Amino acid sequence: MRKLYIDQSSLSRHEAAVVRNEKREALYLLTGKWGIESDALSVYTMRGGLLAELKQQSVGLLPIFDLYLYQKKVGSVKKPLGVLNEVLFVHGLNWFIIGNPTAGNYHIFRGVQTIMTVRSGLIVGNQQFKELTIGSSDDEPLCICLVAILDQWSHKKTPLQSPLRSHAALRTGLRPAQFHLTEHESNK
Repeated sequence: MRKLYIDQSSLSRHEAAVVRNEKREALYLLTGKWGIESDALSVYTMRGGLLAELKQQSVGLLPIFDLYLYQKKVGSVKKPLGVLNEVLFVHGLNWFIIGNPTAGNYHIFRGVQTIMTVRSGLIVGNQQFKELTIGSSDDEPLCICLVAILDQWSHKKTPLQSPLRSHAALRTGLRPAQFHLTEHESNK
């Protein structure tokens, strides 16, 4: 088992992220974008060799992403809808992802074997990191791709997940992040 670390702010800002080991040595580079069909997240060695990709195959409420390892498709994952976002299945690899999107903590299993554990919020200096504990170095590039998209899904709320905020945003012209819905004083 090896522990890898990704700066959480790089993931949140959609910037290239350097993945480091416990000795702070740079091992991988995660780069790319997602949001429209054919976009991709890619994991490279620090020498520029492409290892894995997560390619967006569809858009909408439930986008589908295909996973590639050494340019060969090995699986796919679909964004969960609503309440069931704590459990995902990676088709092709037979991996189950179980976790808490709010906290950003996940476990990936193949049967009873743990593939990866993700722990968010690890603070080192003035930075927050995601700690990835991965059982096999062969799985590291794919796991890094999955962590990036899980992080994105945990932050991005669709109108179905927050209908009041979306409706209020349409009426006021404000984005949901610019205001807070509070309980009326008489309802307390």
